[in-house]
Amino acid sequence: MHTSPTDAPGAGDAGGMNVVEHHEALTLAGLGHRVDVVTRRSSQGQPDSVALAPGVMLHHLEAGPARTLAKSATDQYIPQFAAALGQLGRRLADEAPVDLVHSHHWMSGVAALPLARAWGVPHVQSYHSVAAPPGSQLSDGEPPESPDRVPGEALLARESDLLVAISAAEARIVVERCGADPHRVSIVPPGVDLELFHPQGPREAPAWTAEVQLDRPFAVVAGRLQPLKAPDLAIRALAHVPEEVRPALVVAGAASADFADYEAYLRRLADEAGLGASVHMVGPQSRTELAWLFAHGLLTLVPSHSETFGLVALESAACGTPVVAAASGGLREAVVHGETGQLMDSRQPEDWGLAITKLVTRPQALGWMGTVARVHARRFTWTATVTELLRLYDQLIQHSTLVRPAEPIDHSAKNSLPRPETNEPGEPIENVEHSTHAWPTPQTNGPVQTTEPGGGRRYVFVHAHPDDETLSSGAAILALRRQGDEVVVVTATRGERGETTASTAADQLVAVRVGERAQALACLGAVDGGFLGDVDGQATRRYTDSGMIWLDATTAGPDPHAPADAFCLADLDDVVADIVAAAYHWDADVLVSYDASGGYGHPDHIRCHEATVRAADQLGVAFQWLASGDCQTLEAGPDLDRLVAAHRSYPSQLTVSDDDMTLTHVGGQIATIATSTCLCAADPADLYAPHM
Repeated sequence: MHTSPTDAPGAGDAGGMNVVEHHEALTLAGLGHRVDVVTRRSSQGQPDSVALAPGVMLHHLEAGPARTLAKSATDQYIPQFAAALGQLGRRLADEAPVDLVHSHHWMSGVAALPLARAWGVPHVQSYHSVAAPPGSQLSDGEPPESPDRVPGEALLARESDLLVAISAAEARIVVERCGADPHRVSIVPPGVDLELFHPQGPREAPAWTAEVQLDRPFAVVAGRLQPLKAPDLAIRALAHVPEEVRPALVVAGAASADFADYEAYLRRLADEAGLGASVHMVGPQSRTELAWLFAHGLLTLVPSHSETFGLVALESAACGTPVVAAASGGLREAVVHGETGQLMDSRQPEDWGLAITKLVTRPQALGWMGTVARVHARRFTWTATVTELLRLYDQLIQHSTLVRPAEPIDHSAKNSLPRPETNEPGEPIENVEHSTHAWPTPQTNGPVQTTEPGGGRRYVFVHAHPDDETLSSGAAILALRRQGDEVVVVTATRGERGETTASTAADQLVAVRVGERAQALACLGAVDGGFLGDVDGQATRRYTDSGMIWLDATTAGPDPHAPADAFCLADLDDVVADIVAAAYHWDADVLVSYDASGGYGHPDHIRCHEATVRAADQLGVAFQWLASGDCQTLEAGPDLDRLVAAHRSYPSQLTVSDDDMTLTHVGGQIATIATSTCLCAADPADLYAPHM
């Protein structure tokens, strides 16, 4: 099996992966599978690709600056990450067929979901943490999130084929907050590296111990230094332990970029409590050093406001060290109360201090807990974790409704396509091989039921620029998907000359717009048909955005300075041939584009209309155009949240209001989000005089 996990675009740790991903990848490879792991480049020295172990390749993609970023600053680079992932994905698929894509964290899922669809393979999502819902109190330590995270997590819950939770607590959150179908959620607990985390005798101590006077027993806090992990509670609790039995406190971890001043705050807190000599901030530790700390510590404290599982607690248990932990999230599953440690319902420092005091003054009970903790931890191995993952993977691959794409059609053969004179209008062309894409219908909060007549047809929408599929036809795409039709979007240009926000550099615009388009298509549930001229993955022709000028407040016209390769100036026969090739490739039943005026006069829209009408007539398939008149009206309806999410996928082009009703274009124009679209139909032969 060839799996391709994707990590969050903001990942910046040494391996490009967190502990769970790292061990899952190595164990999968050890069982004979190939694994490609993809993450964002977070430093200049990281290579494009590096072998972590036989069968495991780690790839670093350019998406934003090559440095570690604050979590709050990473999601703006999802479009760039998605674009780079698409380029890498084509190379990976050429090397060996990919069987499955498993994304870790919501940002990587939003970027990777369209790629999995394009490959026709299942998409698996692991969250690792889920955002607090809008309007909730953040006093529990959960930081406020970007406006894109909540809809992004909900989108993945609807569209992914499987959601893997690390604990029952996380499974509940995924169902309640994200609207996931419980039947598509599975719990796969993490493992513990028992060769690394185990009781240890005397051995060489970490280098930092030469500067820290550990002359008495110590407790351990390990994790990122941020309010969510609540190391401040551990320090405050220590002040409530009688001095004669009070252990020292070793705090291991680096400050998160979002909370750069937090370590200084903790040091001040310790000094103010008179504990400056007892609290040792030792910084981030290697896995080996962390194992030494757990094995030699008296207790491990996990006061986090929220943990999806609490792997630290399990690793401490494997070392024979009991845990005092907050009774929150997955910690209730990692710690067996009264057996391997103690769970605390209270967050009062005096209550924590009392619990610590009782344990450290009862060495026999503490030793017994440590022994049971070791037995408990042996239940969790990475082999068991990956064995369960493989069982779930195999079920998806064997029983999925996804169909792997067939060999792409050769564009070089398009001159041999049947000409109109050999096919009567409306007569389909037969005996042509077609590739197909299908995907599981979303089971929750998505287009599940066929609520309108029809269904089962494949619509190919031909648009001029990224964002047109959302602004012009988003409601129609959602309505067609809801009634059981398939929708493929083919885009003529990459929007090179469109207006954009000042924060988008010109040399990055294409990558940004390509990535935004991929994200929007995932929101709409449409298949990414690629760009005109390279629908089969081979760029035989490339069209450039023509640009435009405003003739009046609502009407556009041609830009007199359009480049020589502008789409509106391209040979019409070439454009028609490329649309015909795309329609062949996707086995189109209906071709859809703009009306004769291009909607508002954009020359690229008009060229799309002219060429798509001719292509439909040449192929003998139906043509429909987007209109605002009294034609068939298609409503976003229950999928309004997906329509809004698609609009929010284009921050370089527009801003959506807080009430999700209006949008402001980069040029300052204010418009209402179009929640309905009209489709008009006619015989293509009646819409134009044959091109001479």
